[in-house]
Amino acid sequence: MSLKRVYRSIQGPTLHRFADGVEVGNVILPQANGYMDTDGHNRRTLGYLDCGGPWLREEERFEYNPPVITGGTWRGTQLQIAIPSFGPAHPIPPSDLSLFGDGATAISRTIPTKPVWNAVTALRELRADGVPSIPGIQSWKKRTEIARNSGGEYLNVQFGWLPLVSDVKQLCHAVNDSHEILKTLREGSDHTTRVGYSFPDSTTSVSTNSDVLVFHAGNSGNSRSVKANTVVTQTKKKWFGGAFKYHLPTSDEQFGRLKKYVAEAQALLGVEPTPEAIWNSSPWTWGLDWFANVGDIMTNVSNLGQNGLVLVYGYLMVSYETVQEVNIVGGYYGSGTNNPMSGGGVKRTRVLNKRIQANPYGFGVTFGSLSNTQKAIIAALGLGLTPRR
Repeated sequence: MSLKRVYRSIQGPTLHRFADGVEVGNVILPQANGYMDTDGHNRRTLGYLDCGGPWLREEERFEYNPPVITGGTWRGTQLQIAIPSFGPAHPIPPSDLSLFGDGATAISRTIPTKPVWNAVTALRELRADGVPSIPGIQSWKKRTEIARNSGGEYLNVQFGWLPLVSDVKQLCHAVNDSHEILKTLREGSDHTTRVGYSFPDSTTSVSTNSDVLVFHAGNSGNSRSVKANTVVTQTKKKWFGGAFKYHLPTSDEQFGRLKKYVAEAQALLGVEPTPEAIWNSSPWTWGLDWFANVGDIMTNVSNLGQNGLVLVYGYLMVSYETVQEVNIVGGYYGSGTNNPMSGGGVKRTRVLNKRIQANPYGFGVTFGSLSNTQKAIIAALGLGLTPRR
């Protein structure tokens, strides 16, 4: 994808050079210059709509307080300051590849369905640990019939009545719990959730007192070293903005059947667990049906965990700012005290911003590498198969 480069330049102040109070030249200094590579973006709506694309911006700005010679041969002269090479170097644009790892970290920390994934785990545990097996449920009919025909002896543990009651209650509670979990999943399906994440900022600042070079505007060849304080401050920021959506391909008919099983479970939990009550509820029938239906939904949920959650849009932005401030302590232009200087300083700010765009399945993922299932989910969510603008 090609980016369009846009240049920006702003004219700064004009420095005037004098000799014995008479102007003999001047020079126009830059105020700001830089460029921007962009694939289209709208700052007003970014974060609310997917309106951006890859972006790279570099800019340099200056703020001048030129030292002035207040007397002597060059009185009135405004001097330029040579900014010394000191402190951390301003970064170069990072590669997309070097940012993919941070993008993946940001996504993992902002996935809006993490509680849902915990619920999915609970569903699996319900089936694996908290619910009797299908062969166990199939044995309930025989065990209930034995208890029913045993008269007053049905409470005797030799008939396994108490373990049977425990199994039935476990199933009923699992049916209720799983329905609430799946209801939450379904309500969140196809809804867009906007998220953001910021990595910790990093700021370093170093200073030194040293000599700096001052010279006439236009560089007449006359220059001097004077004492100055130099401070370099560098700030690094990194953040992520995106919107998630997932699709649970489960029909109204499936959920309707689950509601029926919940009603059966709640009715059974609401009566005294006698052999007659359990026999009349026929748990071996609806219990096995529940297993079959929730099993189909669990297959869809498993696919959801692997492929169903996608990014409607996602961007990782990095920003580096390096500020150099030079302030002249004081001194004279030349030897002796004939040409005293007053004031003097310059602030140079360099900015680098870069933004990379994610595929619906993450940063660094190409559309050609997507599976047919992933492409089908993207289509179902109406995202298309090309990066959105």
